[in-house]
Amino acid sequence: MLTRYLAGDCTDQEQLQLEAWMAADPENRMLVEQMQVIWEASTPEQEPVNVKRLWSQVAIRAGLREESRASRLVNRLKGLVVGEVKDWRFLTGPSPALRYALVAALVVIVPLLVTRWVGWFPWNLGTPQLITVQISQAERNRIAFPDGSSVILDAGTTLRYPKRFTRRTREIHLDGEGFFEVVADSRKPFIIHASDALIQVLGTKFNVRAWEPDERVQVTVAEGHVSFRPMSTPLEAGVIIHEGEGSLMRMNGQPTKPVEVDVDEYLGWMRNEAVFRDVPLREVLFQVERWYDLSFDLVVPTVAGERVTMHIRRNSSVEDVLELISVLAGLPYTRDGRRILLGGSVPQSEGNGSR
Repeated sequence: MLTRYLAGDCTDQEQLQLEAWMAADPENRMLVEQMQVIWEASTPEQEPVNVKRLWSQVAIRAGLREESRASRLVNRLKGLVVGEVKDWRFLTGPSPALRYALVAALVVIVPLLVTRWVGWFPWNLGTPQLITVQISQAERNRIAFPDGSSVILDAGTTLRYPKRFTRRTREIHLDGEGFFEVVADSRKPFIIHASDALIQVLGTKFNVRAWEPDERVQVTVAEGHVSFRPMSTPLEAGVIIHEGEGSLMRMNGQPTKPVEVDVDEYLGWMRNEAVFRDVPLREVLFQVERWYDLSFDLVVPTVAGERVTMHIRRNSSVEDVLELISVLAGLPYTRDGRRILLGGSVPQSEGNGSR
């Protein structure tokens, strides 16, 4: 199956099985990426794929094709994994099926053993390098990906993505909130890792909200449709969210059934607006912290769970926003630079005044 996957010849069902296997364990994904580096370096773009020939080239590059090298490798593995093996002559014998089966097994098993027990493998040199982008508080930024897709990121968001996408997938990692516009490519799905969720698309526009403190991932689709599922489950186990719908998945849970939502309301943050309807006060404070570069301290921590409804415009003065929060929470506040003490006061010499 791995052979057919690398050659682009596996069935849709096989591809789903392999993607689920890779998603279940980062080491599995790393192994496939390492194998892809060798495979792609051996693939001439202008020639049709020849699976057996390419596997032969993979074996040579991995140092497994020559009998002498293979013998030395086998001797090292004796007693450690495969036990006592007395006859390895089929490595160069007349059975090609056995030779390719051995190459496939060694390409998978050897790096797995080295990675797990030694923690280092030379093919890591070919692993795509990730770019990390951290959006500062009170800022917003647009990021363009190598394929022409893009994302608008809200303040405080962290994004990781490769300098170049592989031939199989376009995968990125998000912690925060972003609005994506994905260029369609039926051969290469766009996959977002957000907390313990996977969002997979071909070409569409949608919003992902995945703040770590919220312990949930929320997806809202503005155009097209996306697949939404826990990272540990296969593609068919997820839900499909269509245009004008949204779904929510809590930590270690399952996505809710997609329902119609006010997409404009969920995308309000791009227009410098945030609408909160019957949400815990902590969500409002977290948004205000990021937009205004503030830090809240609560004298009574339980107030964070109080449910509130409010509408914030980013062009409002910070004093107006703090006054509104104070009224809704029924608590006074004191401001000392970036620090906001809600429900108490600091010594007058430290603060800039109380409300």
